[in-house]
Amino acid sequence: MLDEFAVGGVRTNLAFLRRIIAHPAFADAELDTGFIPRYQANLLPPSEALSDAFWQTAAIAWHLSTPARVRHDDPHSPWSGANGLRLG
Repeated sequence: MLDEFAVGGVRTNLAFLRRIIAHPAFADAELDTGFIPRYQANLLPPSEALSDAFWQTAAIAWHLSTPARVRHDDPHSPWSGANGLRLG
């Protein structure tokens, strides 16, 4: 049934669904919300170690996503002077 599907251009979970319907417990209708966690060793491919390039990219992305810290010794910062100015 799932072998009739052909999808191009995007990643799908068809291979995962094929492994589910090919599993003996699925054929025996042993179905509940714990099916995937219980049989994940058979259903999911083994995880591979992430490459150094992945970790380097993740570190750069994390660094770029952290907000810049306000320096209190910056003379151009509105927070550096306590001149009594009140807004509002």
